[in-house]
Amino acid sequence: MSVETRLQACAPEQKHLCRVGKRHGNGFCWRMIWTGLLAVAWMLPSSATAFERSRDPDNFACLWWDTREVEIVLNQVCSDDVAEANCVPAIRRALDVWNEPVCSDFQYLSAMSARTDVGFDQDDQDSNINLIIFIEDTASWRHTPSSIAITTTTYDRQTGQIVDTDVEFNGVNFTFSTSDSAVDRMDIENTLAHEAGHMLGLDHSSNPDATMWGTAGPGEVNKRDLTDDDVDGLCHVYPAGEDLPACPGGPPPPDDGGCSAAGKPDSMLSLIGMAFLAYISRRRRHVGVSG
Repeated sequence: MSVETRLQACAPEQKHLCRVGKRHGNGFCWRMIWTGLLAVAWMLPSSATAFERSRDPDNFACLWWDTREVEIVLNQVCSDDVAEANCVPAIRRALDVWNEPVCSDFQYLSAMSARTDVGFDQDDQDSNINLIIFIEDTASWRHTPSSIAITTTTYDRQTGQIVDTDVEFNGVNFTFSTSDSAVDRMDIENTLAHEAGHMLGLDHSSNPDATMWGTAGPGEVNKRDLTDDDVDGLCHVYPAGEDLPACPGGPPPPDDGGCSAAGKPDSMLSLIGMAFLAYISRRRRHVGVSG
């Protein structure tokens, strides 16, 4: 699922690029969901205030990891705008904030690598990593310019089980910072804390104070810390010492494993830039960063 936030108060552009494919060796399918934090001056009003789980747009399966420890790999270049000594700790703090609630035993583990490949390689599944990368050159940024960051999640459409997730920071159109006083820059920790919620299976919250609220502005840092709403979402999906909860309104038992094309997205989500992408059988793209 993909949402983008914009700096100007204009209607976000929508993409409908649907691709379908099957997992090698069985009948399961994956769909890629792209989720992005956008910088906007407005959002649609909502009558509810609560966390939401990310779902498949057709069968409404909730997204989830089958492990409570997920390794996230940061590309070692980090950001061109921030020294590594400041950038890397900000990334780790943004992941660690989701590790802190005692009502959940979900944990992000962090590592670093020189790899730059974003997406899911279906032909070599064991080689996939969950990557965080800053895209610094125009040719390599393949999303809308107004997206601060994009999370790409690949999952089993029958069950909602996540198999891969990557975050791309838009270093082409935004300047990043780790300073509390950089009012004209996007905060790295603020941005990743939000994207990390998507990586574990949470959608945008209707609570404007929540980390999972779908917009952010220059200099904003309030998403660095989780609200009760964010903690409720985390601990609902991954309760400490308990099994995964049922997904209300989720899919019926798996059928013969066939894949279906993407349906129309919810109209409200369309207005804030929701884009659904189904995964077709092909190798992941290799995205480079400028040195």
